[in-house]
Amino acid sequence: MSGITLEGLNHAQRKIAETLDAPLFVQAGAGSGKTFTLTRRVAWALSDGSGEGGAPFLDSMSQVLIITFTNAAAREIKERVRSTLRDAGMNEHALQVDSAWISTIHGMCKRIIARHALDLGLDPGFSVASTNLESTFETTALREVVGAAYDRRGESPVLAGLFDDFGFGGVDARGAPGVCGLVVAVMEAAHSTAGGYGALRFPKAADVRSVLSGVASDYGSLLSLELKDENAEKVTAGLERLDALAALPPSALDAREALEVVDGLWLPAARGGRSGRCGPGGRGLRLGALRTGGLSGISLLGLQD
Repeated sequence: MSGITLEGLNHAQRKIAETLDAPLFVQAGAGSGKTFTLTRRVAWALSDGSGEGGAPFLDSMSQVLIITFTNAAAREIKERVRSTLRDAGMNEHALQVDSAWISTIHGMCKRIIARHALDLGLDPGFSVASTNLESTFETTALREVVGAAYDRRGESPVLAGLFDDFGFGGVDARGAPGVCGLVVAVMEAAHSTAGGYGALRFPKAADVRSVLSGVASDYGSLLSLELKDENAEKVTAGLERLDALAALPPSALDAREALEVVDGLWLPAARGGRSGRCGPGGRGLRLGALRTGGLSGISLLGLQD
């Protein structure tokens, strides 16, 4: 037989390594042996006895897909897999590691596109844009789009009023103020929901009550999360403010007041971010986005005077 044994793995690690024919989710902390177990799982899948009839579960490294968050992590996993295979005497498989599908999601997508570049009408020598270059492209496109609208403001009272209220704005160290900031807010909201731009709602001021109802429903779902007591109290207080608004008669329900309440709602942090208020939008058109639990659903409040 060629391959490795699973000696040295504890019960949980061994179960992970041996589970090859079914979906598997593993959650473990730092230093718990995740990479060690992953490399043994790859080597075991290529070893005799891991598949049906005593054959290997996989024929070659070309059937292995490992996606990481960073290029550094991808390089480390490649070296760990290569070392494991060599130590097991699986030199032919070890030689395939460099060409294996072990990379970031960007690296995988680039590889797929490059393989079909000519069919897609692309230069096979294309590269993935850096974060700085991507930001430059976005800023340039933003200025061109808003600039085109600014040039047409004389033809449209709506555009004229929009630029009078907010100004042109731009992208700088303070963020994106003005009309540019509104466009960025809409873009970020669209990117935060699976439905994209088609899922965004921009109701008129007369529809304040129905919008508040949807916001309150989404916001209330935050209480199903494991929140600290102080944060749960913030959510409860926010719901009370929303309920108080919804209880007002139509003649007393003011869109601006509703927007101020929504702007002040506390939200949990998205992964890698910080918690805080929704944040103010401005006069004329305001956006208050609620990302339920940081994962699903977005209630977009866009009210026009």
